[in-house]
Amino acid sequence: MTKLTTGKRIQIFLFILFIALLPLSLKAQLTADFYADSWGGCAPFTVSFTNQTTGASANAVYSWNFGNGNTSALKNPGAIYTDEKTYEVTLTVTDGGNTSTRTQNIMVYKKPAVDFAASTKKVCIPDAATFIADVKAGDGSISSYQWDFGDGTAQSGYGSSINHYYSYE
Repeated sequence: MTKLTTGKRIQIFLFILFIALLPLSLKAQLTADFYADSWGGCAPFTVSFTNQTTGASANAVYSWNFGNGNTSALKNPGAIYTDEKTYEVTLTVTDGGNTSTRTQNIMVYKKPAVDFAASTKKVCIPDAATFIADVKAGDGSISSYQWDFGDGTAQSGYGSSINHYYSYE
């Protein structure tokens, strides 16, 4: 049996300590992250969130604040938004002594306000009736108009007014 010198004992101890601590140094940094299946829409707006946190163990604790008064501890939750505004959604992940937070916005758009008027209350067949839309776009823009004339016909258009010929009284 060979006798170990103090220097060799220290080297062996440091090597064992290095091997024991190596898994701790290789552990990935905890980074909270998520995406939503949609970042904006009209109320009532339902959103499914997918957790994309990296560096978390199986023991990680997930804490969601949806910005609408509701919270969740699920890994991949969902939320419903009813008011027309921007919501801050926050995911906080705690794993051991580490914590990471990610905040992103969900927007519930203002709905368009739609009304219309006819150029005249009565029209003689075969004259055309002219309809004029009075539209406020909300948070979006108007891309087209869908008209239903009440006589079984409908028409799409891009302008805010349209002519329609009725064929019966």
